[in-house]
Amino acid sequence: NSGDKALPEGPPMRAKAGSLVLDSSDRRTVYLIGKQGEKRGLASSAAYWRYKKPKTILWSIDISRYPTGDIIE
Repeated sequence: NSGDKALPEGPPMRAKAGSLVLDSSDRRTVYLIGKQGEKRGLASSAAYWRYKKPKTILWSIDISRYPTGDIIE
């Protein structure tokens, strides 16, 4: 529609540092986006609960182009 056409074009937006995201390729792996924009896998449910905030929404995104950081234990 005309509203969509009026939006500026540019590179795809990236997830914000500190976000928890669901890998859209497997729909089960959760990553924390690090300060430098790297994806950091969560090794356990305890790690997930440590970073989850009360209103966290897990967005399913393509993170294949994000650099890989250290695993969070």
